[in-house]
Amino acid sequence: MITDAGHAHPTVSVRRLYELHDVGCSWDLHQLGWDVTNRDQPLADDIQAVVLGWS
Repeated sequence: MITDAGHAHPTVSVRRLYELHDVGCSWDLHQLGWDVTNRDQPLADDIQAVVLGWS
């Protein structure tokens, strides 16, 4: 969903797309079939939010 939205709206940041769709990175990865049951996933989501905040 975020990938499709990114293609449809290339000027919108990935961070903003997550906010607009009210989802997080782990939800999007799960939709792509990735295993996101890792106990460190919340930490990875927080790190991604910080990195995306700098972009």
